[in-house]
Amino acid sequence: MSEVKVNKVSPRSGTGLQLGDSGDTITIPSGATLANSGTMTGVPAPTSGVAASAIDSGTIATARLGSGTASSSTFLRGDQTYAEAGGGAWKALTTTSISGTAASVEFNSTYITATYRDYMIYISDFHLSADGLPYMTISSDNGSSYKSATNYRFATRAWKSDNSANSRQGTEVQFEISADQVQGNESEEKSSFAIQIYDPLSTSSYFSYSINGFMASGSGLACGMYGGGMYTTDVSDAINAVKISLNSGSFNAGTFTLYGREI
Repeated sequence: MSEVKVNKVSPRSGTGLQLGDSGDTITIPSGATLANSGTMTGVPAPTSGVAASAIDSGTIATARLGSGTASSSTFLRGDQTYAEAGGGAWKALTTTSISGTAASVEFNSTYITATYRDYMIYISDFHLSADGLPYMTISSDNGSSYKSATNYRFATRAWKSDNSANSRQGTEVQFEISADQVQGNESEEKSSFAIQIYDPLSTSSYFSYSINGFMASGSGLACGMYGGGMYTTDVSDAINAVKISLNSGSFNAGTFTLYGREI
């Protein structure tokens, strides 16, 4: 093997310089360093041996990190798959906003599915066309009919801003989910409820719920409210629809949002 020792190799003419010919192998021995202060072209990206610390600018495309769809509602799991958060997280499923008037609001099996165990209905800033009492009824046939037997047992209680209290309890043909009449005279007097529904698709336990919230009551009183109830028959029926309605009048404002919880 012949050896040429020089400090610099430059092209004889022009600006191009070639090392070897096609098929040749240029060897850089162990311990040698190839220092690059310029630009290299035609060099394939390395597939191994690149330290993460060498990436000091820019961002890595999400598709390079894992499979699935990266979005604001997903995270990257340990198996390098993008997935939605589970294990107790509440997810908004659908919202109904009252525009004009509505006699009732229903949620059916489009949203009440085996994907989720428990459900919550947030009724935010609702108002009535006149003083009224909100009801809730349930269905096991996707809302084609609602159970009407006297098996809705409930109890609710409200503490009022004048230090009085009011309660409603009993067994009726619907759940009376408010402890008192909800004010409907003044447009600025709005009420808000949160209804928690527990495993409605169960075929081995009674349908049950709890409720808490705020309501504007008669004489402009503010009321904090809590309560709950259960339907005490048809234990083998999976409940896949619920309806929020009134004893009279209609809703003329409010946002009704259904949430589901995976476990």
